[in-house]
Amino acid sequence: MRFGLVHHSLGHGIPVEQAIKQAYDYGALVFATGVNLGTREMMRDLMAKYSMDIVTGWGDRFIENGDAQPTDGFMRFCRDVCQPLGIRVVGTASSHHRWRKDPPLAEQLSLLSAALKRLCAVAVDYDVQIALENHADYRASDILQIIERVDSPAMRVQLDTGNPYAVAEEPLDATRLLAPYTSSTHIKDMTIRPLTDGEWVKVLGCPLGEGDVDLAGIARILSENAPTDLPFNLEVEPPHGTDNAAACRTSVEHVKATLSGYLELQPAK
Repeated sequence: MRFGLVHHSLGHGIPVEQAIKQAYDYGALVFATGVNLGTREMMRDLMAKYSMDIVTGWGDRFIENGDAQPTDGFMRFCRDVCQPLGIRVVGTASSHHRWRKDPPLAEQLSLLSAALKRLCAVAVDYDVQIALENHADYRASDILQIIERVDSPAMRVQLDTGNPYAVAEEPLDATRLLAPYTSSTHIKDMTIRPLTDGEWVKVLGCPLGEGDVDLAGIARILSENAPTDLPFNLEVEPPHGTDNAAACRTSVEHVKATLSGYLELQPAK
């Protein structure tokens, strides 16, 4: 798996030039960040300079649109941004979550599937995969239903390893179900504590290695069941007020110390 970083893991508001240089210094081969037509040429230069591949994102009101999902905007994004930069994976997420009643879950999944099916027909033409994230909204079984309904080689998953806790799911279980369909990741650690301060459950982000996510187990499952060139993108989200740069550095050190056997990094300098 190719070691990577999500842009905001290095600190919110850091310019992309600075962030991608830091990611390179950490050994990243993949960088996840937003790209548009206005930043395309700059990103092309940075990708070449640092031998870095990019995972980006794109979204719309999929559930509102359903089978009337417009495709022109996504087609232009694939043609004018992804194709020139060689971007193969575009992450996305739902606007809803499984406990909303407007509409209820079954209808959400139907509408989301219909919208993504229209977009996947475009993605195939540009050799792009749409990676639906489990964005603290749906369980792996819900995501799997969408993949089966869309039934396209362009419909994949962006697996977040911390978000399952938000939908009362064990990250290892989510990984086992979704690994064969995963083309991007947000490797995140979280602490989960029951009956804290009068709440039923409290879930907080933390540096990787300091929480309750079984990162080694997840790396093993992905290495055995996901594509070999899968981006292993660290997403570091420490509690508010924490030094993000320090948390990222700690996370990178932990992953390199414990998971290096699973990871491909930049060649030694």
